Amino acid sequence: TRWCEEVRLLHEEMRRTARYFKYQRDKWEDRAVHEEAVHAWGDAGYSRMQARSWNSLLKRAVQKFEPLVELPDDIQATLFD
Repeated sequence: TRWCEEVRLLHEEMRRTARYFKYQRDKWEDRAVHEEAVHAWGDAGYSRMQARSWNSLLKRAVQKFEPLVELPDDIQATLFD
């Protein structure tokens, strides 16, 4: 039925949202590592701040979505404290 299709789509959107937050967090974390390697400390600090922001969004998404949909293990296993 149409309702079941909407529920499936919503669950997929939840998974994709969490995956996107993880992608952004990892991208900024990689950027910070690179900037530290070239001693660009200010840029590295900004990148770490961005990574923490994306990680915060990811943690909240996992907390909200976990009871409703099964999220991939790589998303749950890589949350920063």
